Amino acid sequence: MFRTKTRAPLCTSFVLLLLAAGCPGPEIRPRDGSDGSMSADATSDGAASGDAGSDGAGGCGIGYGSNGTSCVDVDECASSNGGCAQTCSNSPGTHACGCLPGYRIAADHQNCLAAADTVAVGGLHACSIDDAGALACWGDNTYGQTTVPQLVGGRVWSRVTAGDRHTCGLVSDGTLRCWGDATSSATSVPTNIPAGVTWTRVAAGNAHTCGVLSTGQVRCWGENTYGQANEPSGLSYRSVVAGWRFTCAADVGGYVSCWGSTAYNIATVPPVPSGVTFTNMGADWAGTHACATRSDGPLQCWGYNGMGEASAPGTPSAGVTWLDSAAGVDHSCGVRTDGALVCWGSNNFGQSAVPSTPVGVSWSAVAAGVYCTCGVRTDGKVFCWGSFQDGTTC
Repeated sequence: MFRTKTRAPLCTSFVLLLLAAGCPGPEIRPRDGSDGSMSADATSDGAASGDAGSDGAGGCGIGYGSNGTSCVDVDECASSNGGCAQTCSNSPGTHACGCLPGYRIAADHQNCLAAADTVAVGGLHACSIDDAGALACWGDNTYGQTTVPQLVGGRVWSRVTAGDRHTCGLVSDGTLRCWGDATSSATSVPTNIPAGVTWTRVAAGNAHTCGVLSTGQVRCWGENTYGQANEPSGLSYRSVVAGWRFTCAADVGGYVSCWGSTAYNIATVPPVPSGVTFTNMGADWAGTHACATRSDGPLQCWGYNGMGEASAPGTPSAGVTWLDSAAGVDHSCGVRTDGALVCWGSNNFGQSAVPSTPVGVSWSAVAAGVYCTCGVRTDGKVFCWGSFQDGTTC
């Protein structure tokens, strides 16, 4: 059984994230996000309207210019990539911004958001950020973990992560907010941050939280029984993930290190061939294993493997690699560059039974909890399947 969460219509602002390969064309979406109809001003998923590149000089229409004798199309993409963060597609009178696989267009129609950072699964709750930067959470709210703080001044949400009973989100201005169970201080975001320094990543473990600052420093807080909230030093980091009682971070060179619990060798990152680096990590608060995509294509997992959750499958053909991964308690999932979402390990609650998608629609990101999995589709919808810990449908 699965549940779909429809994203809200496009609206305002923000953040640039880059990291993938391949380039799909812009995708047309309904502006109202509901009945599939297009309003008069809707152009595409990454639309940047034609007036961004031309003022209709010489009496020509918007998106056109005069060559002295006639009106010709202005190629907005030829100048500063049309203002697009990743891809730009020109067409007569207009142009559209698009995103690489694993990303989706931001509310400003120019920047791109990493799809993996817009969905999260906690113990008894889940959260998703829509195309307008609005964050919604559902499920149990005993500890206030689904009560999303209100943002003002045009700020929106850029990333979300969920622990067992707490939630954290990055805001478009680089600030970090956490809410929910404060027993272990997992929601107590450090305040001793130098002026001008912002947060770039955040990961919620079972009862601890870690984040990456714009300086490359990793900061952690909350439960530290196994050293999972200890902070590494001496390197500049780009990303961090947090599991049940461990934490892993990737430095700017693609080297991954883990600390905290040593159970199931979770802190022992497997070696990779010379010249190969890790490009994207996947671990969730409930897991005792982790996965990471490699620069040479494969997905590598390590840690507990009692249900085969750390035995990552291969890809169906040469040229197909992995974009994203997620590690639940005893199942794992990954999104491939061909748009397929694959799950393996336990399926006792249906958490590994990926729902089918309509023709032309594929997957861009995945998140996993104990027995629940949520995926982001390329049409902007979030689907969840399996169940929360208490057996309720996620």
